[in-house]
Amino acid sequence: MERISSNLTLMYKIVLPIFWIVMMGGITVAILMSKFAGIGNTSSFAVKAVMLFVFATGTLFLAFTLMRLKRIEVGQEGVYVTNYFKNVRYPFSEVDGITTTSLVLFSVGTLHLKGKGSFGKSITFIPSPSRFYSFFEENPGLKERLLKV
Repeated sequence: MERISSNLTLMYKIVLPIFWIVMMGGITVAILMSKFAGIGNTSSFAVKAVMLFVFATGTLFLAFTLMRLKRIEVGQEGVYVTNYFKNVRYPFSEVDGITTTSLVLFSVGTLHLKGKGSFGKSITFIPSPSRFYSFFEENPGLKERLLKV
């Protein structure tokens, strides 16, 4: 079994969101509970509202992007997907393909299933820069069957 997703998946999916929620949540609660006149010409209500908006927006952004990432491994029997709490094996017959989208700093991969699976019909992951393409170069049959460029 070969992992094709990045080692940083655990950090992006669990560590970074927990850090954000604890640190920014604590700062937000402290600002909301404090009694101060404001900062400069800005009222305390405006400061509290902006801080609450920043915290809520950041948390929603993390929930809909980083917290959806999965770890992907490919073996002889199929594709293995985990969210670090639950592991699921999808046989190759259920996999429609894998696509990658190159962003500025990194790439995002999507595992497309033919039907809805335990994690949905499309599963998002960050491909490992070194392992992803080398795995498919070593396995040309799987590259032809799975990789949709």
